[in-house]
Amino acid sequence: MDPTHSSFGRTLLGLLLTPWLAHTAQADVLHVPAQFALLQDAIAAAAPGDVILIEGGTHEDVVIDKPLHLAGHATDRPLFTPLEWDGSLPFDTTPAVTLAGPGQGAVTLSAIDFGGSTGSVFATQNTPAIEGGGFGELRLLHCDIQAPTWVDPQPGDVRDPISAVDVDVSWLLIEDSVVRGTNGFVLTTWSGDELRAGEPAVASTGDVCVVDSDVLGTDGLISPLLTLGLDCSAAGGNGGAGVETPGTLYQADSLIAGGAGAMAFLASDGTLVCDQPDGPAAQVGALVDDLGSALTSSGPAVNGSTWSLTFEADDSFLVVSPALDQPQPLSVGLLFMDPTLLRLIPVAGSGRVRFDVGVVAGHGSVGLPIAVQAYSATLGLSRPVFASILLP
Repeated sequence: MDPTHSSFGRTLLGLLLTPWLAHTAQADVLHVPAQFALLQDAIAAAAPGDVILIEGGTHEDVVIDKPLHLAGHATDRPLFTPLEWDGSLPFDTTPAVTLAGPGQGAVTLSAIDFGGSTGSVFATQNTPAIEGGGFGELRLLHCDIQAPTWVDPQPGDVRDPISAVDVDVSWLLIEDSVVRGTNGFVLTTWSGDELRAGEPAVASTGDVCVVDSDVLGTDGLISPLLTLGLDCSAAGGNGGAGVETPGTLYQADSLIAGGAGAMAFLASDGTLVCDQPDGPAAQVGALVDDLGSALTSSGPAVNGSTWSLTFEADDSFLVVSPALDQPQPLSVGLLFMDPTLLRLIPVAGSGRVRFDVGVVAGHGSVGLPIAVQAYSATLGLSRPVFASILLP
C-alpha cells in the first residue's frame, strides 16, 4: 500500500493534540538560553509538567527535582557534561543529570547528547551520565548517552569502568538512543590485584524497556602490562552487562550487548593466560523480547517535516496518545499510554504499510512525547513507538 497523504497527518495530529492541550493547559514552555542563561535556573523556575526547550551548546551538571520534559532541537542538540574541574582537591565528578524527584511523576529527556570527561587527572571517582531517582518513570528519547571518559590517568592509577545510566525508578524507557558505559584504565605495574569487573551500561531498580536502541556494557579490566603475580582464578574481570535490573527487561528491535571480559596473555609456554567471560546482554529478573508485531518510525517527529510509521495493517487501529503513564498490562499486550487519553485511528487494508504524517506543531505541542501502538484482533498490541515533537 502506498503511504497515505496529508489528510492522514491532519487527522492524527488533530485527534492527538486536543486531549493533550486540555490535559496540559497549565504547562509552560521555557527556553534556554533565550529566557535562562543556565539550564539549572530554568529547572528551578519551571513548574511540574513544564517543557524546557534547550538550544545547542554545552550544559554542565544539573539536578532535576520535579517532573519535567527537557528537549533539545533535532539538528542542534545540546551536550550535557559533568562539572568541570575547579582546581580544588580532592576532585570527584558529579553526574551530568542527577534525579532527585518527589517520589512520583515522569522525567523525559529528548534529543540530548551526554558526554564529556572528568576534566582533571586528579579525579579519583567517576559517575554515570544519569544517576539518582525519586520518579515513577524516566524516558530517554533520541539521546546519545556516553558515561564521562577519564582524563589521562597517571602511572599507578586505577580508573574503574562506569555505567552510563544508574537510576532508582519504577520504569525506565529507552527509545531511539545509544547508551554506552565508559571503560576503565589500570596503569599499575607488577601488582597482583588487577582484575576488575565491567559495569552495566544501564542499571535500574525497576522495569526497563529498550526499543530501537543500542545499549553496550563496559569491558572487564586488567593491566595492559604483564602481571606476574596475577591470579587468573580469582573472581572478577568479567565484562559488564548491557542492562542490569531485578525487574523485567522489555526489548524490541535493539542491540543490547555486554562488555568484553578481561584478557591477559603470555603463554608458549610461560603460561599465565587470563581470559575472563564476556558480560551478558541482560542480567535481569525477567526478559520479554517479543512485544508484538513490528511497528517502526522514522525517528523523532520534527515540526515542519514528515514522520513515517510502518507496521502490519491487517485491518488494525493505530492507538495514539501522549505518553503520560507507565505501561499497563492487558490480555492483548502491554499498553504504553494513558487509556483515558488514547485515540483509535482505523487503518484499512492488510500487509506491511507505511503512513507519512505531516507534523505541524501548534501552541503547547512542541515537546509533546507521543506514544503510538498498532492493534489488531489477530496480532494484539504491537511494540510501541515514541517520539517528541521537536523543533528543527
